Amino acid sequence: MLSGREGGYFMEQQLKEAQEWLAKGWHDLVSARSLLCHEPEVTDTIAFHCQQAVEKALKAYLVYYGRTFDRVHNLGYLLDICGEIDEACEQLRNAAEVLTPYGVGARYPGEIEDISEQQAAEALKSADYVWDNILALLPAEVTQQWRKTAPVSNPLELPGLNSSPLPSSL
Repeated sequence: MLSGREGGYFMEQQLKEAQEWLAKGWHDLVSARSLLCHEPEVTDTIAFHCQQAVEKALKAYLVYYGRTFDRVHNLGYLLDICGEIDEACEQLRNAAEVLTPYGVGARYPGEIEDISEQQAAEALKSADYVWDNILALLPAEVTQQWRKTAPVSNPLELPGLNSSPLPSSL
């Protein structure tokens, strides 16, 4: 068993690493939003960044709670481990798993069919939904600079894209 001092050190390291994962994930969300208005459209890159934002949010959650995971891009696998911590993660599965193919397939020719503007917009809504809800499951000390006022509800019910302000530190 760890002493309080050693345990505090490891918790501090987990907090720092979780925040680093969230910073990288936030960069992916900001990139996806910015690219949505790009001409010509770059929907494959938008979808990729959406998947990456969710992957990094899930990994931040796992790191904070001291869970180990394989180096994968499979969001269902990461959610399985997250669900061992909190069953509420299961509600994120549909939105997250839609994004899984974009983690690898969107980067290479012939891996997946072309992604439409509508699919890219839906990918961003799904990413916002999972991002917001994972942040809501983490303590404020981890998420304060990326947290919105409330988690996003079902992404299919959103009246447009969610546009979070940039965190004050960026």
